[in-house]
Amino acid sequence: MNLIFAQPSKPFWPARWWWLLLAIIVLFAGGVRYVGYDFSLPYVDHPDEPNWNLAGRMIIDYGSAKPLNYHAYPPGIITINYVLLRFFHDEATPPSTLIDWVRLISITISLGTVILVALLAYRIATPLAGLLASGVWAIEPVMIDHSRFATADPYVTCFAALAIFCALSGTLYDRDRWTTAGIVAIMLAIVFKYQAGFLLPVVAGLPLLRLLAHPDQRRRVLTTSAYHAGYLVVFFFWLLAIYPTLDANDVPNWVAPTDEAGLPGWSTTRQNINNATDPLEAQAVFRLGLVSLGWLVWPRVRQQINGLALITVIAGAGAWFVGVGVFGEQAFRQFVAFTTLLIVLAGVGLALWAIPLGWLLEQLQTRWPATQRFTARPYALSLALGTVVMIACLPTAASAIDNAYNHTLPARRVDLATYMDASVPPGPYLSNTDNHKTFNRSWGGYPGEKEFPYARMALVTEQPLETWREQGVEYAIVPYGVYEEMQTTPAGQAYLDGMLLLKTYPPSDEYRGPDMAVFRLRPMQFSAAGQVGSTRQQVGPVRLVGYDIDRTEAQAGDTITFTLYWQADETTDIVYRVYNHLAWPDSRDFVGQADGSPLPNIHRGTNTWADPGETLISQSFTITVDPAAEPGEYRLITGFYHPETYQRLIGPDGDDFIRVTTITVLGEPVPSDRLID
Repeated sequence: MNLIFAQPSKPFWPARWWWLLLAIIVLFAGGVRYVGYDFSLPYVDHPDEPNWNLAGRMIIDYGSAKPLNYHAYPPGIITINYVLLRFFHDEATPPSTLIDWVRLISITISLGTVILVALLAYRIATPLAGLLASGVWAIEPVMIDHSRFATADPYVTCFAALAIFCALSGTLYDRDRWTTAGIVAIMLAIVFKYQAGFLLPVVAGLPLLRLLAHPDQRRRVLTTSAYHAGYLVVFFFWLLAIYPTLDANDVPNWVAPTDEAGLPGWSTTRQNINNATDPLEAQAVFRLGLVSLGWLVWPRVRQQINGLALITVIAGAGAWFVGVGVFGEQAFRQFVAFTTLLIVLAGVGLALWAIPLGWLLEQLQTRWPATQRFTARPYALSLALGTVVMIACLPTAASAIDNAYNHTLPARRVDLATYMDASVPPGPYLSNTDNHKTFNRSWGGYPGEKEFPYARMALVTEQPLETWREQGVEYAIVPYGVYEEMQTTPAGQAYLDGMLLLKTYPPSDEYRGPDMAVFRLRPMQFSAAGQVGSTRQQVGPVRLVGYDIDRTEAQAGDTITFTLYWQADETTDIVYRVYNHLAWPDSRDFVGQADGSPLPNIHRGTNTWADPGETLISQSFTITVDPAAEPGEYRLITGFYHPETYQRLIGPDGDDFIRVTTITVLGEPVPSDRLID
């Protein structure tokens, strides 16, 4: 007992050199986290980020998050969203425009966890243990991912580690304020995740052990603990009697339903262990570190370890694991704090190797004095051990850098939303889960002007195209792999022939997000061929691939409405305008015209036509046939011209137009049964 509870011989804080090395680790951790913090935005990637964001908005609008059934959810993350929305939100924009702010706060909090991991391992063992533990935690890609999201996970992990560190430090060094800080930290952790309450016995009970180490300070210790009890009574009175915590079972997708709580069986326990540890990439280093705790059976090693600190971290990890496990099998994010404490222990285990290696060198020096030069410097062994671990972690560090780079890449869903809003008419769409909320303003952060209601979560091949059309579905967003499979079967090809391929997003290392193909469920009425522009003109080419038209026979004075479909190999240097003429077969004289921007959205001028595989749908053009037009056959032609010089784009055959179709002007009214639907 004296060994465990005696005043530690090492300083409360590590030496300055240790902080300098930790600062390097924190800088690396911040670099791979802050880079790309706004990934995917304005599309909100994580399913829970909009939950807390909208809950904060509901509190502003309705005084409670009850309309979303989040009124009983742990209030921490919702409160952060509420404060930011209350004071900084432009109400003309979606609430999700402030999610990047919450992410920045989350990342900053996670950097605090890097420091706390180092300090906890330092409390248990040596300065090297702290650096190794924090280094492993800082570069783990799965920890980096969970640090970036605007969710409760970074906060509860940091506050849980802080609570254990403060309680442990106050106990070891007999400092009342540190034990009180531990109580405050555990209350903050509970505010972000109720399951953090399972750490409360460790954090609140630990300072009472000072009664054994300092029996002469019994009154002071008990008085401090009484204050702690008072703080906790007030806190839980608010949490249980005032805040609607007891309604938490009503929270959508609630992971801790009290009516299903029970001691986990072996199968659940084993699965939860796998869920908590399998996502770690540095598996070899992590497992070696835990196994290396076996060195503690050697008294020489135990003398270098603070037993109380070791037991405290183990107890904290065990309390979290069991507490979360009583609600059944859980995903990794429920075990982030648990896995963090395991990494602390792994760092300690790795650092323990310095003791047997030091003993081995002592034996070598005794037998072969010449080996003394290899240990002439006091930190040589720690430096060598740290270097070996660092080399072993290089693949994980490389993955962390790749992860950071990936989060800076353009997001496919943002590109898709921008494309649809700017390029096609509004209408319902169907897709799989990849794009179920891409056009949802509340849950997906969609900022566009047009509305694209989500018709159904399905693949287009689940029903005949005619059935989808009868249900009002206009578009289908198909996974790119499914699109490729459809091209290999007659049935799939029949679907493709019955739709219009608008745009593809094939697999690419230069983008993040799903690969997909976008279809309109109605094909073009008629195919066409022709192009204007050429490499000689250094423009285009721009190709006409099809058209829709309401009639090909008309009387003088009638109107003809049509839509053109274009494809372009590359952008133009300026924004060209399109002209459409109803001209005589052998001359450029015309009896009707319609000029304008090629597409309905003026922001999608020809200088944005960069994708050769995109089918560009023109605005709907209407030509009125000159009332004085003579009966006969006319050419409907189209082309592009410079808006200032009026110079037209020239095709490969030297013409400055493309023939669309033939229009017959009749001398008598057109029968209604000869109009094109």
